[in-house]
Amino acid sequence: MGYAYATRYKARAGYKYTLEDSVYVKSAYVRQGIGRELLRGLIVEAENRGFWQMMAAIGDTGDTTGSIELHTALGFERIGVARGIGFKFGKLVDVVYMQRKLDGKVGSVR
Repeated sequence: MGYAYATRYKARAGYKYTLEDSVYVKSAYVRQGIGRELLRGLIVEAENRGFWQMMAAIGDTGDTTGSIELHTALGFERIGVARGIGFKFGKLVDVVYMQRKLDGKVGSVR
């Protein structure tokens, strides 16, 4: 039905407390709460592991409303748009950036 994961935002030490999420839900299961549960699970696990921030980079393929609404519902704020930096389905696309503060504790990142 879907999957989600989080990776380090950047490899450099200055970003070691920040993650970037990715959430994918098969089209037949969109808007059934699956993405929300997957993302909620990522947030909880990230906080348990001591991370401070989570980023989302949402590639615009025409309709990113669902992804933006999902992230907004779970506390992410839209922080900007980078024009034409992504490449999907044979064309350049904009990327919407969103960010959420996490409740991780200093020094507990594994």
